[in-house]
Amino acid sequence: MRRALSLFERNLATFFAAYSLIFIAFAALSPIVGDYCPYLQQWHNVSVGLDPWLNDETQVVHRIPWVSFCGTFYATAPNAYGPLFNVYGMTSLIFPTIPRVLGCILFLAVSWMIAKRVHARQELDWKIRFWLYAGLLDNLLSFLLVTIVGGNDVYIAFFVCCALFAFILENEALAGAALGIGALIKFYPLYLVPFLALDRRRLSVKFIAVAVAIFVLGMGLAYLVWGQLIFKPLFWNLGRGASRSSIIFIFALGLGKLFHVAIPASRLVLMTLAPAAIAALIVQYQLRLSRLTGFMIGYLVILIFNQISYPEYYFPLMMTIFIYVLNENPPPALIRALAILFMTILLNAAFFTLVTNYKKESFSGIRVGATLIVTLIDVYLIVELIRQGRRAVEPKFRAAM
Repeated sequence: MRRALSLFERNLATFFAAYSLIFIAFAALSPIVGDYCPYLQQWHNVSVGLDPWLNDETQVVHRIPWVSFCGTFYATAPNAYGPLFNVYGMTSLIFPTIPRVLGCILFLAVSWMIAKRVHARQELDWKIRFWLYAGLLDNLLSFLLVTIVGGNDVYIAFFVCCALFAFILENEALAGAALGIGALIKFYPLYLVPFLALDRRRLSVKFIAVAVAIFVLGMGLAYLVWGQLIFKPLFWNLGRGASRSSIIFIFALGLGKLFHVAIPASRLVLMTLAPAAIAALIVQYQLRLSRLTGFMIGYLVILIFNQISYPEYYFPLMMTIFIYVLNENPPPALIRALAILFMTILLNAAFFTLVTNYKKESFSGIRVGATLIVTLIDVYLIVELIRQGRRAVEPKFRAAM
């Protein structure tokens, strides 16, 4: 195995080029499934001047052929995304899978940056380097999400990783710009701003200012095009029901049976996520945790108390695990915790996508059980991050940049 690793590293560029060609080919030519079906309908609505956030089937003036086999629900599913999602989706008018290919290229760009930094860290134990390469390049969730499903969390992973790389290069403005752009595709990167702004009790005002300015500027430009419609996905997400992939669903189910009342998922999210996020920030500040450690804890808190929490929502976190390991030099106990979460997400994603055929509410009992397992592992990892965060050694990753 060690010889194979040595051969791989000597020919890293060649192997990665072949890997990239395979990924791009699959992204361009794979059938259209899952969320990519409503993506195409939503982009079509934009192209013909309809409301980009339209979800009323009676108002869809043209059922595009690529969506016709996806089913009525998928073709009219609500657009829960920001204005930049509508913009890059216009490339689908040239060929339907171009947005998926673009996401694939962004994923490959981040993967190449990480792979080069793994290669630069020759002082790391060869077994750690081997598993970093394997997790990065032999990853079922990456293959499914990037080349087949075409989920927009791939774009979020790119911008979040770019923000982390910018911080490592001590460019706080660039980090803010990256996260602000990501928030114009999906809104949840805004939740991460406080955790990324805080580094061992030092607050990066520049990062906050740039991230907020980019987001407000983007929303302002979108307002000139679509007016008040740009706020529809914000309010829709706030009132969204809970999926069986979320602990919020289990809370709502348990409380409903106990007190015989129906508690909206949005209210439960407000009652749990806000206090948990504030507590995580207090811990990050009081324990003088690094920016990366605080970010990982904050992201896990958001995933635990999100009312949806599908496996693809973990994808940006999975990509940042590599950056965390390279920069923070975590001890073996924390590496094991990260590896357990990584493998659990892969298994959950494989079941979710391959077994359930991307029917998000099928196999309800198994899905609830999987949610409990993933949540327990999330909590276990948070505890390990807090325990080990104060002992983090001085980063060696910066010298390899």
